[in-house]
Amino acid sequence: MREVYSKLLALGKKGEWNLETMRSLLEATGNPQKQLKPILVGGTNGKGSITAMVASILKEAGFKTGAYFSPHVDFFGERIQVDGEMIQDDDVERIYGMLEPRIKEIGDISFFEAVTAIAFHKFAEEMVDYAVLEVGMGGRLDATNAADAIVSVVATVDLEHTQMLGDSVEKIAQEKAGILRPKGALVTMEEKPEALAVFRKACADKKAEFLVVGKDAFAKKISCTDMENKWRISTRRSAYEASLKLLGEHQGRNAACAILAAEALKENAIGKSEIERGLAKAFLPARLEVISRKPLEIMDAAHNPAAMAVLAKSLKLFHFDNLILVTGMMSDKDIAGSMEIIAPLAHKIIVNKPKVERAANPEEVANEAKKYCGDVEIISNVAASRQSALSVAGENDLVLLAGSIYMLGEARGKNEVLVDS
Repeated sequence: MREVYSKLLALGKKGEWNLETMRSLLEATGNPQKQLKPILVGGTNGKGSITAMVASILKEAGFKTGAYFSPHVDFFGERIQVDGEMIQDDDVERIYGMLEPRIKEIGDISFFEAVTAIAFHKFAEEMVDYAVLEVGMGGRLDATNAADAIVSVVATVDLEHTQMLGDSVEKIAQEKAGILRPKGALVTMEEKPEALAVFRKACADKKAEFLVVGKDAFAKKISCTDMENKWRISTRRSAYEASLKLLGEHQGRNAACAILAAEALKENAIGKSEIERGLAKAFLPARLEVISRKPLEIMDAAHNPAAMAVLAKSLKLFHFDNLILVTGMMSDKDIAGSMEIIAPLAHKIIVNKPKVERAANPEEVANEAKKYCGDVEIISNVAASRQSALSVAGENDLVLLAGSIYMLGEARGKNEVLVDS
């Protein structure tokens, strides 16, 4: 692993949660974010897929496009991409070298803030036309929010990170709505009345456009199987035939959200064909990703009850005899709620422990899983847990790896930069 990644990892997590240190770092290094036209994509679930879709649409429309994701699955470079090309190690090293003296001066700069700053500088250097940024945690105080979004997406709102974001849907929605800017646009596919009320008021206060899937866009399923995912998505502007690379019925709504965000830019170059091509090419690893067919092996980054419910529904698309679940969770997630949804579907469950600080004790996960499944085993080593599942799976069984995205990255064996941020 290159020295630069060791330095980034050493920064760790945030002390006091605020935006001031991030703004100070950017101010001291030329405010690269002010050279960008940012689209911020937040929300509890779906934000990664929507970020990938919007970025792919913009690229197909001929715009030079930056895309920022977190966390990565296989390679650090997945986090920072220009027109689908990952940032190279040399660029990470060079840009961090420029930032490092300021980081030491300011102090309390986290890994995520430093990486976000690297992304801003890379996108500014490349003179991208648009930068599509996946929000990390919350919104209002997230490092990505140092950039002024011209279009903001809050995909969904569910209870998460309640110690930092608040203990109700309304409070969390308020935090997530903090990425909205005056006279901008806010796009959501959320349906909860309490969250929609927060968003509606935020848009009224900031004289911003408010666009909602189910009111301003409608997704109708054409074909949703384990091999293809086709939708007809209608907006006030047009009707689109979306053939998605990303599997699962939930991706139809994600696509509708992405279309509304693209339309909100009011660019003539973004037409029907550009949107359809962009959606067809959009991909993100570990989102109902089929790794192999015999035995069937699927990886999915569901790590909270809402996402587990979507995953459980999506599994109905596949044909298999027994489900062998391999899981590892983070300690700050709703482990009990997640296991309540996914564990009853499993014939056997293997619990592991990812090599990150925030990983949950596997005994805690196993105890919750045992409430719903009679065969629960702990194999703490992630790679070994995957191999064990594959070794006992029959030809017609499903091996499902679901839980923390850090666990999935470790299981795939390509990820040299494991970080809890």
